[in-house]
Amino acid sequence: MAKKPARKNAGIGNPAKRAAQAELDSRLTPADQRVLTEFSAWLGTQSEISAPSPELEVKGLNGLLASVRATGTNPVTPDAVAHLVDVALTKVEDAAEVEPQVGEQVAAACFGVLGDYLGFREDNDSDPAPWQRARLKAQQKLDDYFGNQSLAEDFLDQESALARHLDDAAAIAALDTDAAVRRDALLALSSMAGIKDLLAWIGDGRETDRAGEPREEDRSTVFAHLLPGATYTEEDLPLLTSWWDSLITSEVLDVAHGQVTAGPVTGWHSPTGTSVDTVEGVAHGFLAEAVSRITELHGRVEATELLAWTLAPALPSQEFTQAQARAAAADELKDMDDKANQAVDAALAALVRLGFVTGDRNHPAVPATLRRTVAQGLRLAGIYTMLDEDDLFRDDPEG
Repeated sequence: MAKKPARKNAGIGNPAKRAAQAELDSRLTPADQRVLTEFSAWLGTQSEISAPSPELEVKGLNGLLASVRATGTNPVTPDAVAHLVDVALTKVEDAAEVEPQVGEQVAAACFGVLGDYLGFREDNDSDPAPWQRARLKAQQKLDDYFGNQSLAEDFLDQESALARHLDDAAAIAALDTDAAVRRDALLALSSMAGIKDLLAWIGDGRETDRAGEPREEDRSTVFAHLLPGATYTEEDLPLLTSWWDSLITSEVLDVAHGQVTAGPVTGWHSPTGTSVDTVEGVAHGFLAEAVSRITELHGRVEATELLAWTLAPALPSQEFTQAQARAAAADELKDMDDKANQAVDAALAALVRLGFVTGDRNHPAVPATLRRTVAQGLRLAGIYTMLDEDDLFRDDPEG
């Protein structure tokens, strides 16, 4: 797996990331923000979208619109579609300089977002004809750029067997287990059960450090909500900040002006007040953040994919039988070096410690009620590793 543009200061808090996001958002006008809100609502009505979640897709469009707005062009008109395509192609070229495979992944992400955005416009504008013409022009530009190949078909064929396996495993788990049972199983994990007490501790607000993370003197208290009974050490900081940051991303927490408060996602004070979709979204977001951050810190981002192969036999799907999954995993894992092995071991140990996985490298197991979350989390971790959701969809003021 190719290395992504790194998440700066991964695992110890990142003031630059949040400052850059704020700078990016400041470029957008109220009209731009209204389009993003309406796009998000439209994504929620679709049976299939290009990104793993509406939030990630809206973030991608946010970056594209902001890049065009920064040039002085109104990004939410049909004529601006050509500019959006140009911005996306620039991101593809920049990523391809890191590794051709990364360029392919960025292209699939960017143009998937654009395709959905145009579908939203065609469905909702009183006159869809200008958007339909813009789509045709964009497709022609992409066909010329990629050598007269259908972009959709080109990248669909490149979707990995592992990605298909994880998607299918998540779908099967949703069919095989009752939603309420899955929700209760997740709420029994300390990382989900601890949210209620964390919010109670935060109350009307608590100070954060300059990066928006827990202050040093508060880390052991916050960690006690994540893993009750465990003694906090500095080695636990990546796990702590992964939990904290994933709760911000999931809007369970809100951080602004050096203060953390409860976010808009509510219901954590009542076991019946939180939907399974919300709980699974928060849980798989935390799993993805923890895995991708731990493998980065060990200097082997490709270990995210190797971890997914390790767990593939424990996640039933129609893509592989268990025997086929074991054989495919063995083939992928046979050439791991010591550093990659250490990264996989560290990430797997974290998942075992958090209760998502049981067993060991040779005989991993995932409880049936957690398989959907684990499959979705590993899928999202792979995307984080290949294309950071913050860095690839924005112009970085740091250059």
